This record gives sequence, structure tokens and C-alpha cells, in this order.
Amino acid sequence: MSRKSLILLLSVAYILIRSLDFLDGENDGVIHGWYFHRILFRLGILAAIIGVVYFFSRSRSSAVLRLVMNNILVFFGLCIVFEFISAIYLRYFAKDAVLPSYILVYDNPAYPASLYKENLLWGDLVDSVGRWRVPNSRFTHVNCEDSTKFAYETNSLGLRDIERNADDTARVAFIGDSFIEGYMVPAEVRVSNRLEKATGVPHINFGIAGVNPFAYYFIYKKIAKPNYAHNRVMVGICQINDFEQFDHPVNGDFLNAPIYRGYWNEDGIHYTLADRSHSITSLNPKKNYLRNTRDSLYAIQNFSRKLNLEFRTNTHAANLIYYFRHKIAQKKFNDDDFIGYYEQPHWDTPVTSEFTKSLDALVKETGHKPTLFLIIPDRKDIRNYKKNKINNYTPYLIKRYPSVKIVDLLPLFAEQENPESYFIPCDGHWNDAGHQLVTDYLVSHPDYREFMGLK
Repeated sequence: MSRKSLILLLSVAYILIRSLDFLDGENDGVIHGWYFHRILFRLGILAAIIGVVYFFSRSRSSAVLRLVMNNILVFFGLCIVFEFISAIYLRYFAKDAVLPSYILVYDNPAYPASLYKENLLWGDLVDSVGRWRVPNSRFTHVNCEDSTKFAYETNSLGLRDIERNADDTARVAFIGDSFIEGYMVPAEVRVSNRLEKATGVPHINFGIAGVNPFAYYFIYKKIAKPNYAHNRVMVGICQINDFEQFDHPVNGDFLNAPIYRGYWNEDGIHYTLADRSHSITSLNPKKNYLRNTRDSLYAIQNFSRKLNLEFRTNTHAANLIYYFRHKIAQKKFNDDDFIGYYEQPHWDTPVTSEFTKSLDALVKETGHKPTLFLIIPDRKDIRNYKKNKINNYTPYLIKRYPSVKIVDLLPLFAEQENPESYFIPCDGHWNDAGHQLVTDYLVSHPDYREFMGLK
């Protein structure tokens, strides 16, 4: 095909695309969610690179240059073959794999913005805090173990709790993650509800799934402290996700579903997004705000990071590599020899600095109120402790926070004949028996009784 014929063909194709955008779209460069200008731009760059390599591989340049260019062409061919094989494997054999989202050139309906409160239980709904619940909502959840249904109901402030009198000071503010929230169980069987019944002292449940101590600090500061008078603070601490950090570079998963999370930096507090309203779960009503968020995140990246995002969101090959990396990491975590935070907590290193800074801020924010940390192990921690009896985790916290009562549940679960029976097998959270075991342990524990002022 001659050069003129190629230019004519491309021009006709572009005119047809523009006409379709005008007739069937909004004349905005988008057809059924596909941003064709961006697609053409990327295809143009790829074609130019291949064209240059092909030209020099066939030119009268030096034999060495032609050999190099020919090898590059072979490499391109192998990449195409690898992409084809990766696509087949991910789509037909790896059912749990993440597929290319094409999110830089396509408004993928698999990653939509949450626009309606009725369809959302958790979301990035509170400034500084981020993840919180929709107030006055009700959702039906299904237990993954026995398919029993139970309700998630929130009060007027978004707590999974009943409405409370704002001025009653003789009560406990109970902060934490999904274990405290009572994930996968009805509210009435949770530790907080059972403690309230056993002691007669209200335990207001501020627990919410998927957060870390940074969020605990701001939940206490922005939600608990201003809205509910209280005279004691309990904090559930679980190393499963309490050491999670959000100061990492933007990756494909985050670009697909950008969320608003805070983290500490050398110069103070920072957030993963410039504003909470930019999050995929912020209930932002503005049209195309999520596209603008993704474009802004992409624009501020350096060249190598942009290249990484292009491959991650647009190719099966990159997602196949990430898929196997995740499987290897998962296998290592599930291995019996895996060393957890109880054995090797890495205190006073960047790995734990986010965790300790957040707890420092939380303890300071509680003032002189009696405070208790409830240390929650996962099933792997329990199995490891039964074998080696190593705990380098809790002693550090006891030393760092001398004014705080600390109750570690690890010995409790480790002394049980079958610790697994207190967890939901398909999920890993406490079942009804687990919540009852922890409640009974706390009610009889001297530190909890002293914390509560019980005789």
C-alpha cells in the first residue's frame, strides 16, 4: 500500500469515527465509553516505534544496527504471542485474576462511581476519616459459612449501633476494624453488645471494616469525640491490616478504583487523593469526576510509572505477571514457616512507623480518659504461637503506652483445644462462639475490670 493510500484510509476511518461520535454520542471524543482520541494516540506511538525499527532493519545502515533492529522486531513478535497466551490463561483458567481494565482509555463499567446511597454501605464519606458508612441505612448480608442472613443497620451518624443519647458520659467508645464491627455476624452477638449487657455500661461501637490505626485516630477525633460523650476508650488492634500503608506509588488497582486514605509523612498528614470527593465511593454527583480523578493521578506520575500504568491497565501480559506475584506472596503467607508480626514486628522501622504514629496520636487525643487496647490475633498468629510461644509484639506496646491497659487475646485463643472453631472458616473473623469467648475473657480479666471500674 502506498503512503498516499494509507493516509487516505486513515483519514476516512477518522472521519467515520468522528461522525459516529457526532450522531450517536455527544461529540466529546467518547463512543460507548471509549476515548477514541486516546486510543488513536497510543496506537500512533506504537506504530511509529515499530515503523522506525522496521525501517532501520531494512535500511543500508550497518549490519550491527540491522541485527539489533531485527532482534527488536522478533521481541515485538514474542510479546504479541505472550499477550495472546496471557489472555487465554487469565480469561479461561485464572478465574480470580484481574483483567485489563483499559481504564485510561475506557470508562469501564466494572469500576463505576458510587452515586446512590441505597447501593452503598461503606464509602469514603467523611473528610479526614475517609471510609465510613451511610447513615440510616440497612443492608442484608449473608454469612459465607452457613448462608444465614442478617442485617447491617446504621444509626443517624453511620455507626453500626443503636441511636444513643449524646450527653451520657458513663460509657465506652469502642474503636476498631471489622472484628469490632462484627463482620459476618448479627450486631447482637458482637463483643461490644455482650460487654454492654454483662456490665450494664454502654459500649458504643465505632468499628468499621477495612481501616487502620490512622483511621481509628480520625474516627475518634472527628466522629466519636464530638458526637458522643464518654469516659473510656477501647481500641481493637489487629495486625492483619493495621500495618497497611497508603504512601505507595499509584498502581493499576488504585487507578481502577481510587480511594481516599490518609497516611503520615515526614512533613505531616497526606492523603492518597487531593480531596475526598475524588474517591470512587464518595457519592460525588458530578458527571465525569471519576475520569478527571484518574487523569489527574496519571498526569502527575513520572515516565516510568506512566509506562507501568499503561501496561498494567492495557495488557493481559502485565496482569499475568502480577497474578503470579500475588499467588507466590499468598503461598508464602499461608506457609507454616511464615513469620508474622508477633514474632518479628519490625518496631522502630518504616514498616511500623505509620502504625505507631497513629496510635501515639490516638492516645494523645483521648486525653486522660482510661484507655484499653485489645490485641487481636489471626488464625496464623495463633498456630505459630502454639508452636513457638514467641511474642515480641505486645511487650513493646506495653512499654510504649504505659498509661494504657493492654489485653492480648493471643494466649486465650492459643490455649483453646481447637482455636479454629471460634472463627468463620470461609472468612477468618470471629463467629458467635468467638465473640462469646472474648467477652467472657474480658469480663473476668483484671485489666478490663480495672479499666471499667468494676469490683
